[in-house]
Amino acid sequence: MDHVKVNAMIRARRLTPVIGFAFLVFAIWLLKQELRTFSVAEIESYLRSLPPWRILAAIALTSVNYLVLTGYDALAIRYVGERLPYRKTALASFVAYAFSIALGHAVLTGGAIRYRLYSYWRISGEKIAKIVAFCGLAFWVGYLSLGGLVFSLSPPVTPPGFRISPRLLGIAFIGLFVAWLLVNASRRKHIRILRWTVDTPGVRSTIAQAFVASLDLTVAATVLWVLLPPETPLSFGHLLAAYLLAVIAGVVSMVPGGLGVFDGLLVALLSPTVPATVAVGALVAYRGIYYLLPLLAATSTFVGTELVRSHTIQKRAGAVTDALRVWLPTLIPRSLAALTFVAGALLLVTGSLPSSPGQIDAVARLVPVPAIELSHFLGSVAGAALLVVARGLGLRRDGAYWIAIVLLGIGILSGAMRGLGMAEAVLLGITLAFLLPCRRFFRRRSALLAGPRTPGWAPAIVVVLTAAVAIGFFAYREVEYTGELWWRFAVDADAPRFLRGAAGASVVLLLAGLVRLLRSRPRSVGELPTEEAIVRAKRIIASSADTESNLVLLRDKRILFPDQSETKQGDGFLMYAPQGASWIAMGAPIGDPIARDDLAWSFRTAADEAGARIVFYEVSESDLPLMLDLGLVPYKLGEEASVRLSDFTLDGGKRKNLRRILRKLDDAGCTVEIIPVDNAKAVLPELKRVSDAWLGEKSVAEKGFSLGVFDERYLTNFSIAVVRMKLGEESRIVAFANLWLNNRHEGTAATAIAKTEMSIDLMRFDRERAPEGVMDYLFTKLMLWGASEGYGAFSLGMAPLSGLDTETETRALSPLWNRVGAALYRHGEHFYNFQGLRGYKNKFDPDWSSRYLAVPRGNVALAGALVDVTSLIAGGLAGIVRK
Repeated sequence: MDHVKVNAMIRARRLTPVIGFAFLVFAIWLLKQELRTFSVAEIESYLRSLPPWRILAAIALTSVNYLVLTGYDALAIRYVGERLPYRKTALASFVAYAFSIALGHAVLTGGAIRYRLYSYWRISGEKIAKIVAFCGLAFWVGYLSLGGLVFSLSPPVTPPGFRISPRLLGIAFIGLFVAWLLVNASRRKHIRILRWTVDTPGVRSTIAQAFVASLDLTVAATVLWVLLPPETPLSFGHLLAAYLLAVIAGVVSMVPGGLGVFDGLLVALLSPTVPATVAVGALVAYRGIYYLLPLLAATSTFVGTELVRSHTIQKRAGAVTDALRVWLPTLIPRSLAALTFVAGALLLVTGSLPSSPGQIDAVARLVPVPAIELSHFLGSVAGAALLVVARGLGLRRDGAYWIAIVLLGIGILSGAMRGLGMAEAVLLGITLAFLLPCRRFFRRRSALLAGPRTPGWAPAIVVVLTAAVAIGFFAYREVEYTGELWWRFAVDADAPRFLRGAAGASVVLLLAGLVRLLRSRPRSVGELPTEEAIVRAKRIIASSADTESNLVLLRDKRILFPDQSETKQGDGFLMYAPQGASWIAMGAPIGDPIARDDLAWSFRTAADEAGARIVFYEVSESDLPLMLDLGLVPYKLGEEASVRLSDFTLDGGKRKNLRRILRKLDDAGCTVEIIPVDNAKAVLPELKRVSDAWLGEKSVAEKGFSLGVFDERYLTNFSIAVVRMKLGEESRIVAFANLWLNNRHEGTAATAIAKTEMSIDLMRFDRERAPEGVMDYLFTKLMLWGASEGYGAFSLGMAPLSGLDTETETRALSPLWNRVGAALYRHGEHFYNFQGLRGYKNKFDPDWSSRYLAVPRGNVALAGALVDVTSLIAGGLAGIVRK
């Protein structure tokens, strides 16, 4: 892919929030035009006038619609070849669609819930991805078929400025649907559309998709139909056409739930026959019945399912506690951040609406007018500040926690003084009540506005502020705006209070944005590998369960430590090196769990502010929650082999070859000696001779970063295992490896064995003098020695691309990296012995665990990270082309 295409992709992605915001602004303008002659009181009056039977009918139709929605998942389950009871399919479908319909971003919300539930029912991740894709495709297939028919036969009357002909759009949709049917009839398994490869489900599945999706959209529109007054001169066909057009606008806008876009366009489309206040009132009821009620039910169902699941698992083991310990620090801050954002939006919106006359008069009898004016202004400012602070809560900042508590308190007090409604006060109180006991989840100390860029957050804030201001101008559209209005202070002066509050909120958000933009960007963080830094790192390594932490002693990386004043729970470090546009960390942070978490986020924040791409190389499965919390995507690099020494034995037929090698080399005068770290320096000259012979024979250069190099200062930190062989009268070293010995012991002896590990790093032998099988001999002797010393595992290192399912090479819905990796693993033997390396390690019957590369989302970021990591390990771009 050339740089022009890459830049075009990047620009397109950056325009996505702008497009969504443009849709929202257009919808708000439409809504304002339609409601310019009506009042909020008329909308409230319509809602109160809705007869109970119509509300019950809407609830019943909503239930039917969500029953229809289960058809998507039922078809998808059959498509991927799984058999699952309908009750489980219906549960996953209901919860996933309730969240995705209400919150938008179906792949992220509904997809995450489907992954959670289906993976629990033992469906593979690849099949879950296919289920999510199938359901998404089904919606569009049904939309094209139904929309094509409706727009062609009963096109809606479009508002002024809408330049697309619905009838032509319908004809185009029918053409696309027929073309898709023909593609499926051709029996091609998949087709290429731009950059995406799409599976073709077949004609029967496509027709079933169209039927389910068409029924879904029709019933959903019927819910709104029954909420409109029966005397309205509006045919169902006209409503369905308008509904379908509004749905597509809401989806394209990418605003959660299409909020504002769907509603504004639908009101405009219905305006010729339905009064705007009636349409808005029906839409408010529709939002409550079709969006909010299922969301509440789905939340309760999902929580109940998790509790039942937790109870089941708890009977078997303590995995629930571990899972909660891993995921709660991620889920709780994000949930509280969302709740705080809603609370801030609520304060802004209520600050734009007129006060209830009865409530404000009662407050005025107790509180002077200046206090009412100040409380209103502070409430709006606090609402704007909460929108900003919510982001800090999502990043688990301690400062954001305390500021949020203060702002919520101000919001509650100002609400009481300006006659805030009971529902609003309850929401603010609930947010504060949930936040208070969660102090332990907010421990990160950094500037409130620092941190990684979150592209969706700023547009969301702008959307809320724009909506609040638009609501205010609509509510006070009959007020004549003059300069004197800003300085009018009275009990009934709602419009001036709105203007001052909106101005204060805008200033707060503008200042926050300027501070964020003008922050200085550090070139790098952490310490160069000074002697003091190395000594501190050694203390942490001594109590670490990760033997790869010894790579810090190569002194080719910067070392990031937590602030000394913040290490009450323990110390830690993160090692990384800048390369190209990336800051590449070697593994996850090392040390105390809290220190590790803080280090990862400090690293993420500093890299983002420096404009660098953050990369974590060779992280384990246990580190994935932290990587996901950082907003990174893990890509499997391969699998690490680890031999359980408690089970290792030379008995049995499978060990026949190892026993033969041991006898042969013992008879040839070979012995293995462990040279303690204190005596390692004495043998370095002889080790240098072996290393030079190995490098010369293979015609390779030293690597680095993730691989040890022959460096005397590095090797004197470790014990050395050597193979000596009698050559005449002398005993010469013919092979060696430095040892990474884990000395961590916790709890009982059994626990200590399970948590200790030994590994080897730099392995070299003299091919001219060493006998055949010398490395098998060394490994076997080391495993027997490690078992006798009480070590629990022996790491054989990683086998690149191992564990990538080779069938994914031809599966269209498999991630691009999996398909490329699988192809390399199968066909790349001319470049690297991928399969041979795994086969060699398999002779020791190891346990395999996955290792990942964690990078920002997107193929462009992945490609850049791979180039930077490769050049860093090879010693530069020139080293990539050398062996």
